[in-house]
Amino acid sequence: MPSIRTEVRENLELYKLLLLILSCVGGVLGVLTIVFLSINVDPFAALRIIFTNSFRSSFHFHETLVKTTPMIFTGLAVGIALKMKLWNIGAEGQLHMGALGAVWAALTLTRLPAVLLIPIMMLCAVVCGAALSGVAGVLKRWLNVNEILTTLLLNYVAISLMNYFIFGPWRDPENPGFPMTATFVRAARLPTLPGTRLHVFILLALAVAVLMWVLIEKTGWGYEIRAAGESQSAAKYAGIPVERNTVVIFLLCGAIAGLGGMGEVAGLHHRLQEGIVSANYGGLGIIIAWLSAANPLYIIFTAFCAGILLVGAEALRVSMNVSSDMVQIAIGALLASVLVAKFFKDYRIVIRWG
Repeated sequence: MPSIRTEVRENLELYKLLLLILSCVGGVLGVLTIVFLSINVDPFAALRIIFTNSFRSSFHFHETLVKTTPMIFTGLAVGIALKMKLWNIGAEGQLHMGALGAVWAALTLTRLPAVLLIPIMMLCAVVCGAALSGVAGVLKRWLNVNEILTTLLLNYVAISLMNYFIFGPWRDPENPGFPMTATFVRAARLPTLPGTRLHVFILLALAVAVLMWVLIEKTGWGYEIRAAGESQSAAKYAGIPVERNTVVIFLLCGAIAGLGGMGEVAGLHHRLQEGIVSANYGGLGIIIAWLSAANPLYIIFTAFCAGILLVGAEALRVSMNVSSDMVQIAIGALLASVLVAKFFKDYRIVIRWG
C-alpha cells in the first residue's frame, strides 16, 4: 500500500513557480468555459467581454474605477487585520455604518459650506465605522470572543440599523412611499470628474493604501503588528502589547471601511436608499485582501481587477443575457486556484510504496 504525506518545500524553482501561476489562470478560465458551455453561451465571446469591456471607452474605465474605490477600502479593512492574523469579516457592516454617519451629518448640518461639511461627514463616517468594529475588538481583547463570529454578526446589526432609519425617521417626506432619505444638499456631495461618476475618494483610497503600507512595513508599530501575526505568544514575551493592538487594529479597520461607505452615498447616490450602499463590497474585500497577501499596495491592483470583473459581468448581462453572478463564480474559481497554487508552492506531496 502506498503512503501519502506532505513535506514542507524549502524553495521553488522559478520555472515551477511560473507553471503554478499559469495553472492558476488556466484553472479559472477552464471553470468559466465549462460554466458558459453548460448554459449554451459562447465562452470565447463571453470571456472577451468580461476582460476587455473596462477598456472599451473612457466611460467604462471610469466605471471600473468607481467600483474599485470601495473595494480598496474594504480590502484594506480586512487586510490590515490579517497582518495580525485577525479576521475582520465585518467590512460590509462597517461600510454601512460609515454611510450612516455621513448621511446623519449631511441631513443635519445642511447650512454648512462644503469646506466644513465634507470633513465633518468624513469624521462621522470614521467614528461610526470604528465604533462597530471596536465592539469586536473589545470582545476579543477582554473576553477572547472569536472575532470571526462577532464581526460577521455585526454586519446584520449595521444593515438592520440602516433599514430602520430609511424606513423610519430619515424617510424623505416628499416621497413617503419609497424607503430613502432626501437628496443631499450640494455642499454634501463629493466632487466628481466632469461627465463621469468618478469622485475624489479614488484618490483618498490610493492615499490610505499607501499610508497603511508605510505604517505596517516601515514603523515600529507596524513591526509589532507583524510580529504578533507571526506568533502572539512570542510577541507577548517580547513585551509587545498584543491586547491593546488588537483593539487598535479593529478600530483602524472599521474607520477605513467607514470611509468607503461615505464615498458611496456622498460620491455616487447623494442619498441613502435600501440596497445602494454596497454590491457585496465587504465580501469581495475579504477575497481581495487574501489574494493580495494582505499587502496594501497589492490590494490596489487586486481591487482594480475585481472592478474589471464587475463591469465585465454587467456588460455580459446586457449583451448576452447572462446573469451577473458569473463574476462571483470567476472570483470563487480564482480564489480556489490560488489556494491550490499556494499549497503546492509551500508543500510537496510524497508518495512512498511498500
